[in-house]
This record gives sequence, structure tokens and C-alpha cells, in this order.
Amino acid sequence: MNTILSRLILKEWITSFLGSCLIFVFLVSIANIVSEVLRAVTTLQDVLLNHILTLPMWLGKIFPVSAMTATLFSLNKLQRRNELIAIFACGHSRFAFFGTLTYAAIFVSLLQLFTNSVVRPYAERQKKEWLRDGGIHFRKHDKTPTVKTSSGGNGRVWYRNDSYYCAFTAFDKARAELRDVTLFYYGPDYKLTEITWADRVTYQSGNTWLLTAGETLYSLQNKNFSTSKNFLFQKATLLERPSDFRDLDSEISELTLIKLYRYILKIKRLGINSAEYEAILYERIASALICLIFPFIATGAIFNPNRRQSSFGKSVVFVLVFTGIFWLAYSACMALASSHKLPPLAAVMAIPAGCILYLLLMFYRHRKIS
Repeated sequence: MNTILSRLILKEWITSFLGSCLIFVFLVSIANIVSEVLRAVTTLQDVLLNHILTLPMWLGKIFPVSAMTATLFSLNKLQRRNELIAIFACGHSRFAFFGTLTYAAIFVSLLQLFTNSVVRPYAERQKKEWLRDGGIHFRKHDKTPTVKTSSGGNGRVWYRNDSYYCAFTAFDKARAELRDVTLFYYGPDYKLTEITWADRVTYQSGNTWLLTAGETLYSLQNKNFSTSKNFLFQKATLLERPSDFRDLDSEISELTLIKLYRYILKIKRLGINSAEYEAILYERIASALICLIFPFIATGAIFNPNRRQSSFGKSVVFVLVFTGIFWLAYSACMALASSHKLPPLAAVMAIPAGCILYLLLMFYRHRKIS
């Protein structure tokens, strides 16, 4: 009997969840597409492609809200047909009901984690390639990289200029400094002429950078043996400025969860402040935790299954107000974490922890109703 009732509950919940997702995706799609069409002179094909590549970002916000509304609407449907009170009359306890709801919450949580850790980074990479190759209008709103680099998670970051290649491990924005740098200089005939290694390359002014603790190999294009020179400090002229590396951070969003974690470990070893990147990592994990919590927020009807004694309108208002307050507070905490004003883990997990506390208080209040 319990298996049949659990299937009934899951069926209603999943149906409501899919319906909520479709409605929210439809609303977001209409709003984005109409705003882009009205704002710019571009083809409908470009607008649709840009929206598709941006949609995974919106799904990260749609899934938690859909999970909460799925609980709200599925319980209301069961309540209107008197099925909810019948379920409990058959001996299906509230504890068993929450256990069934937990399976649904775990499913949405894993879906959210997969979307933020795999699908969204893939969409970000595809969007960047599209902006480089086409998407002329959208390039005005999404700045193309000044320095075109490889992914930060695949080892060292590489870029090419007119007379040299540069490879480095990380860029410290606070100090305007490149770490673990190798410069490969080549001549007009594209033959390698000089290689310079340096622990740090710090911006001075104009196009002047200061190389610290390194070595240079000269005359590599000649048939004779090259000469080397060790240095503690040495000035070099690079065509880039710190602002040219601003788009390096945009590549962080293209990293999967594992690669992002490895990248954070790497820059920590170099002594670079990784708080901003840790906030991104914890946010991906916290968003999955939120999907695990939200389905239980709107479960008040479980403790009051009689449809005459509960108000669906009040529940809807509560869900809307709660969602608005949650995302405002969560966004504020993320901003504080990114600006190094709060520890990343504490800032990102504070609001989900508050939601867990609310659920514990709700369960404690109704502890006598089994």
C-alpha cells in the first residue's frame, strides 16, 4: 500500500515540477527574446541562439523555484480531491510522505548540480566561440576577450602577441601580477629568438612590466650555443596591460566543478587570493543544496490536510514572498563573498543554513503529528 501511495505522490509532484519548469522557461524565453528583438537590429536566428546558450544560467534559478512550486501545487491538487487526507487515513505517515518527497528533492538537486557543473560551462564555452566567430550585435553586450587564452583549468594559460607567446599559471588582480611566467620571443621569420622565465611579472606603468627571479636564454636563432642570464629583477616591455586580462575571469565560468576546484588549489599554492573563485565553487554546491531544501518549504498542507482549514492563496503569497527575499539575500551574500568582505563558505551557505533552521523549527512545532 505504501508503495502505491508513494508512486501517487511522486507522480503528482513530478507532473507539477515539469509543468512549473516549462512555464518559467516559457516566461523567461519570451521576456529575453522580446527584449533582444526590440533592443537591437539583428536576425531572429542570432537572438534564438543567444537565448539557448544563456538558458542554462536561468535554469539554475528556475529549478529551485520549480521544486518549491511543485510541492505547493501537487499538495493542493491532492487536497482538493481529498486524496491527501485519504493518504494519511490509510496509514501513510507524515514521515513516510517526507521520505517520498526526499527522493524527488535528491533528483532535482542532482539535476541542478549537473546543469551548473557541466551544462552551463559547456554553454559558456560555446557562447564565447560564437561571439568570436559571429554574433556581431551580442559582442557589444558581451565583451570579447582582449587576450585570447586557453582554459585556466587545463594547465597554464597561453596567449599570443605580435612578437611573442606568453604562458602563465595565474593572474593576481589585486597586485596586477602574472605568476609563473614564460615568454617566447620570435622574429619576423617566426624563428624562436629568446625565452624568458620568471616567477612573477608585475605591472609598472604604460607597457612596462617588472620580471622577478628568472632566467633568459638569448640568441636561440643562431647556430652557435645560446647564452643565458639569471636575474633578480628585470624590466620588459609587454603590449598588454592589467585591464587586458579582465576576460580571464570569464573563463572561470567555463570550468567544470572538478577543474574549478583544481584551479583554486593551483592559485592558492601561488599565494593568490582565491576567495572570489571559491565563492563560485561553493555557489554551485549551494545551489544543489537549495534544490534539496526548497521542496520542503511549502509542505504546510501536510500538517493540515483538510482543504477547508487551509488557504491555498496564503500559501502562494508565502512562496512568492519567500522566494523574493531568499534570492535578494542570497545575491547580497554572494556579492559580499566576491568582494572579500565575508568568508566565501560562510557567505554562500548562510542563507541555505537559515532555510534548514526554518524547516527544523517547523518540524519541531508539528512533532506530535506523525
